[in-house]
Parts: sequence; structure tokens; C-alpha cells
Amino acid sequence: MSDIGHLTNIYIMAIFKSILGTISGKSGNLIFSRNKGGQYLKEYKKPTNPKTPLQTAVRQIRSQTSKAWAGLSEDIKNEWNNFAEDNPVLNRLGDPIYLSGFGWYQKAGFNFINIGETLSDIQVPNLERIPVMEFVGLTCDLLSGIILTLSAAVSTSESVIIRSQIFKSGGITNPGRMKQTFIAEPESVAEIDITAALTALFGTLIVGDYVFVEAAFVQQSSGATGPFLSLPKVVIIDTTV
Repeated sequence: MSDIGHLTNIYIMAIFKSILGTISGKSGNLIFSRNKGGQYLKEYKKPTNPKTPLQTAVRQIRSQTSKAWAGLSEDIKNEWNNFAEDNPVLNRLGDPIYLSGFGWYQKAGFNFINIGETLSDIQVPNLERIPVMEFVGLTCDLLSGIILTLSAAVSTSESVIIRSQIFKSGGITNPGRMKQTFIAEPESVAEIDITAALTALFGTLIVGDYVFVEAAFVQQSSGATGPFLSLPKVVIIDTTV
């Protein structure tokens, strides 16, 4: 087996830099392509059409933002385009990539709808006004609940998006892709109980499960998020035992 063939059995997709320049097309079960994140290689998988409630909701929001963008004036589109030119985002390798104005609109609009706002009210983000997320800690006790404590209550200008993962093994240090779990509304208290949200997402919580949590502020006027801050895993205990 070739080295490339061996690697594709391990990685579904990889970003790489080719010494041969830009490569595109399909070779066997490998697909060479390129996007704004750079050249990438992925294994061909037969397309599926999942229709879980969550995936259907995501598609509906994407459709909403696409239709809303099409109805914007050219002046407003130019504002988003100018913002996008000045505000790159980081890919999974930590390299800056530049979204289009529409890309940024769709990215922010997804969160904007998730926090209960209407796209007709969305504004171009002001990233400098989004505060830095700070935690006091995460308590994982079946008696008192799974509670994330922020350094201060959520202000009237922001919401908070919380993502999580739960594992049975303590040996896992990288949780991978986190699942959106909870949205804390403006003026919430600093202590956010996510027990019910975790149970709805992952099923019954038991002693010994390991909880990973990350959170970020969402600008109430634009849907743009600040950087996500992660906490080390915390094991669930039960102080009644």
C-alpha cells in the first residue's frame, strides 16, 4: 500500500501544500481540491442526505440567510464585503483565511437566528466590542447539577453559546468537534445550569462520565462570536453517595 493510501485510511480529510502547485480532480478513491483554506485531500464517500431534526434545522437557517442576502441592497452588501476584507478567520490549522461578505453574513446570521433574532435586524459586526470569555469553573455533580460559572453575568449586549462533549473514558484529552448545547440569554446570572441541555443531547448522565465544555460570547446586534474558551474535562460525581 502506498503512503498516501495508508494515510487516507486514517484521515478522512487533510489540508496540505503541494510541491506541484494546485492539483484538482479524482484519483481512485482520493479527491484533490482547493478552497479558501488552501489545497486539500479527502477520501471519496458516497453522498448521503441525512434528515435528522438538527440537520434539517441547519439547512433551513442556511436557506434563510441565503435568501436574506439576496434581498440586501448593494450598499449593505458592500459594508459586509469591506468588513470581510479586514477580518480573516482562522482555519483548523490556525492559518488566516478570508471569507466573502456573504460568507461572513451567513456565519454571523446562523448565530443571529439561533439567539432568537430576525435577520432583518442584523448589523455588520463590531468585533472589538465583543468581550473576552472568562470562566470561574465547571461543577459536575448529580446533586447540584452541571453548572458553568462565568466570571460575570451575561450583559445586555451579548448572549452565550455553550458547546460540549461527553465521554466515558478519562483517557481522551481532545474532544474533537463539540456539539452546540445551550444558549444563555442576555442578563443571565453568571451560573448557568446546563444539566437539562446535556441530558437532552447525550442521554442520562452518570457518575464517571467526563464533560468537556467550551463557550463564547455572541454579539446580540450581529451574531458574531468572540473566541471560544475551553475548560479541561471534568468528571461527573455524586456527593449524595
